[in-house]
Amino acid sequence: MTQLSEELIPTRDNIIFKFVDDVKNGNFVDSRSSGLIVDLGNSHDRSGKFCRVGVVHSVGERVEGFTPGDKILINPLMWTESFNFKDQKYWMTIPKHVAAKVN
Repeated sequence: MTQLSEELIPTRDNIIFKFVDDVKNGNFVDSRSSGLIVDLGNSHDRSGKFCRVGVVHSVGERVEGFTPGDKILINPLMWTESFNFKDQKYWMTIPKHVAAKVN
């Protein structure tokens, strides 16, 4: 029996990425240098106002200028809800919602 290996490949102009910051229960978790973790709860009042950094996992066939491994700065709340693939959490956005590449 032949089994296909699964890959996560977006279509069209979609970018699949993982956030650099930790996300818990759909909210960003702020970690302090002291080791203290601040859970912002269910409110997007604070976390929804800022661009967030993500690492590109894969890009669709119409995406130019981004490759897997790139760090990108995504405009506030311009991503999908998370989804799981092979026990990993991912999000999706499109190029017009990417504010910058991060070196």
